[in-house]
Amino acid sequence: MLSRAAEKRAVEAQKNKKQKAGKEAKLEVLKRSKYSLLKNEEDLTEIQKIKLEAIKETFPNLKKCSN
Repeated sequence: MLSRAAEKRAVEAQKNKKQKAGKEAKLEVLKRSKYSLLKNEEDLTEIQKIKLEAIKETFPNLKKCSN
């Protein structure tokens, strides 16, 4: 299980120019994702639900922090 910060560091460490566009897209998904991961799913707003789905698709190793 990787943390959100660890995932961000891994994406930022990519040096390949071909991966640059993908890197920017992945960083955009992680931007402002803290509460989408911390809140209970039933308490999320519509925007946070969309953000959570994007996080699940982009970072399958990233787990929800709440039980």
